[in-house]
Order: sequence, then structure tokens, then C-alpha cells
Amino acid sequence: MEQMAPRYTDLSPADHRRAMVAIGLKASGILEEVQPNIVNTGNSFLVIALRTQADVKSIVPINAEIAPVIEIYDLFGFYIFSLQTVKKVGMPVRACSPAIRN
Repeated sequence: MEQMAPRYTDLSPADHRRAMVAIGLKASGILEEVQPNIVNTGNSFLVIALRTQADVKSIVPINAEIAPVIEIYDLFGFYIFSLQTVKKVGMPVRACSPAIRN
């Protein structure tokens, strides 16, 4: 099995705001250098880089808000992470995806 080279797709401004609401995040938590993008290496995920580990821990996914973004962009889910590492833990990551596929 071979992973494809990544393809990147930007969100519309409206869907960008919708995605932030869907995970209960304020704009101040986003890592400015890395805007949320859809990344596809065979499966599509919305990848969101946050400033701190605390930001990653603080998200509160709202499945009813996540589902429309997933449907519009045919995503498997959201992948939320921070580049901030913690000793013995590594990179903090969370993934969210409501059960919307049959």
C-alpha cells in the first residue's frame, strides 16, 4: 500500500468560520502560519493547527456543526493538532468525525 502525495484545498471563508464554530474554537487559537486546509493523501481530512496543547485540549466538537463541513468537502473528519510538544507525550492531536457515512 502506497500513500499518495498530499493535495491541499482551501476552505471558503464561510466554511472556515463554520469549522471553527464546529470545534468551539476562537480564531486566537489558530496557528497563524498554518491556515486550516483540507489535505488528501487518499482520504480527505480538514487539518487545523492550533497554537498550544491547551488549545487542542480545549476544543469541544459539535457533531451537528462538523457534519455539514464533512459533507460539503467529502471529508473523513477533522484532524486538530499543535506543534507544541510535551515531554514524554509528543505532539498533541485530536480527531473528530461524526458517524455520518453508511
